[in-house]
Amino acid sequence: MEYPKVSPTKRPLWSWILLYVLIGSLIYAGFTYTSSKQNPSTTPTNTESSTPAENINIVVNNDGFDPRIVEIKPGQSITWSNQSDATISIASDPHPTHTDYPPLNLGAIKTGESKSLAFPTIGDFKYHNHLSPSQRGTVTVQ
Repeated sequence: MEYPKVSPTKRPLWSWILLYVLIGSLIYAGFTYTSSKQNPSTTPTNTESSTPAENINIVVNNDGFDPRIVEIKPGQSITWSNQSDATISIASDPHPTHTDYPPLNLGAIKTGESKSLAFPTIGDFKYHNHLSPSQRGTVTVQ
């Protein structure tokens, strides 16, 4: 049995739709994979930790983080204390995907509560209050 020859311009509509869906899926998968990787400029490079020094406290008030920028040594911890009038949510940049440093996605902290995180690796780690994204801060580990 011979099949009729079909020119590429006369393919059925469903075959074109299937082709576009497959190509679109591949492009989407490529972007998703690429965006899920950390930016090399912010990737921690040193996994050795020294003896932790004192814990650093960051107060979160209605105006944002105080201090907004902190410098620490590898192994030190930071404690965020919520002294604002509302629940806050500490999250890694960028907003709203929070993919730069996932351990920094601490979640909700109610008024009067606090959460801590140790930073074992060298790097610059930017974060924000997910519930008020204009409130931003940076932890530099060196």
